Parts: sequence; structure tokens; C-alpha cells
Amino acid sequence: MNPRSPLKILITMAVVISGLTFFVRAEELTITEVRDIDVIKTTDGRVLELTGLAPRYKIQPGRPDWKFVQSLDLAGKKMVIETDKKVKNSLNRTLAYAFVEYSSPEELSKKEIPENYYLETKINDAGQPWVYLFLNATLLKSGYATLNLAEKDNIKYNALFQSLIEDAKVAQRGFFSQIYLDQIRGASQQSDDDSEPIDPWLEESKKIYENMISIAEDFLKSQKIDWGKATEVQFQQNNGWQKVYLSKLDKDNLNKPADYYSNELQLKEPGVIFGTDELGEWRVVSVNLQTNEVELLNLNN
Repeated sequence: MNPRSPLKILITMAVVISGLTFFVRAEELTITEVRDIDVIKTTDGRVLELTGLAPRYKIQPGRPDWKFVQSLDLAGKKMVIETDKKVKNSLNRTLAYAFVEYSSPEELSKKEIPENYYLETKINDAGQPWVYLFLNATLLKSGYATLNLAEKDNIKYNALFQSLIEDAKVAQRGFFSQIYLDQIRGASQQSDDDSEPIDPWLEESKKIYENMISIAEDFLKSQKIDWGKATEVQFQQNNGWQKVYLSKLDKDNLNKPADYYSNELQLKEPGVIFGTDELGEWRVVSVNLQTNEVELLNLNN
């Protein structure tokens, strides 16, 4: 069998030979596009989501996480993906552990390997050892993602992932770097040793919902609509939906999953909720965070 041909058989058991392992429930694919820090499109048209990760930000040109992903030059590269207990998410994306072809063992010694790369040598479908960049693990080791605590099924690599997050914190990589934390803290923050560092992800969440509220309120004013004050904001962040009640904004609420709240309304698009009328209809301004376009929605509870 050609070492680069697609896998024909799913390997359902991990087999250890001299410290090397076969892939588990695996198949070989080629990357065509990186859509987000944890979202990859392949030549067969599938969209994959790197399982186990909670990215800190959505990809934006110029951000350090986007620059890092660009530096990996993933488009056109072959990879082997493993799946876990949960194979698909609600968006019909394949939840995958991605291993990108990196080097033969013989060539590895000639390469200068960045300290934030996480490499594994595995047996490929031809029965030969090959070195792969474990993409999920590399993003964690680089400090550009954290563990998705809401994921209860796909936990095969969680012990490894936890150790890599701690490694990124100690080494101050990515969004754990002191330079980045200083930028987030800002000139108005205390610089003495007793001051508590500002959580960069909390700050980013605040910027998002404050921007959404401002866009929504300006639109309502332009349409001469009076819906009073916003009561809730919903937006996608950290690989899931954030739901924020404006009556009790605090750090704990921002870090809670959406199902923590009693309100069961889930928007399909980011939006600002201005409460309900006597008929129980939700009054929502949907806000496109890419274009700042808005739309009025009436949703029944």
C-alpha cells in the first residue's frame, strides 16, 4: 500500500510497537482551507472542527493566533484525522484530532523544531513510522486555545491537553505572554505586584457585547423604535455560545455555558435581546459581527 494513499480501513484499537502507535479510527485527508483557528476544510468538501479545543478568539487578520496558524502553512498538506466517541457536532462538522504530515524520522534531526510544536511519531497505513504535527495539541501548547470543558464525550487526549495548557502558561506563550497581558491590562490598570491580571478573554467578550449593544441601539434610534434597554446579549465565542444577562454582568456569568441560564431562548445568529412584550414575543436585534448589518427579529419563546 502506498504510504500516502487514503486509509481504507478504520483502525479501532491503538497498538503499541516499540513506543509507536497506529492511528485510531483514522483516515487520511488533504487540507484546502483554514476557516478558523479550529475549523478546517478538506478536499472532499468536509468541514472539520478540532475537537477538545475552545479557541480564545475568532480568526482576524493581524491577530497573533491568526499569524501563528498562517505560519503553519496548512493548505495543501496531508493529514490523518482521528475521531472519538462523538463524531459530529450540531453543525454537522466532523470532530477531529488532526495530525498533519511533518517529516520522516530520518529528516527530523535536520529540522529546527519550534518549541511550541507538538510532534508525534506514529505508524502510517504502510506500516512505516512517520512524524506528524498534532494540530490540536500544538494550538494548546502555543497558548492560542484552551480545553473545551463543555465537551464530555471526546476526552481521549484531555490529560495531554491539560499538561500542554500548563506548559503554555509557564512558558508564557500566545495569549499567556506577559506582553499580551500587559496590552490587555492597559495603561489605566495598576502596575504593582498586587494587581490582578486582566483575563484577556473576558476583556474580548466585553468588547464584543458592548459593540453589539451599541450597534443595536443606534439602529433602533434610527428607526425610531423604543424597546427600552437591552436585557441580554448572545454571541458565539470560545467555540460555543455566550449568553450574558446585562442585569448581572460579572466575570462568573461570562464564563458560564449557555444552559446555565434559565432563559432557554437560543438565537441562530448573534443578537441583542430587549425583553418580551405581553404576548411573550422576544424582541431581538440580530447583529452581523462581520458587516455590522442588523435585522429585527420576532421570536416566540
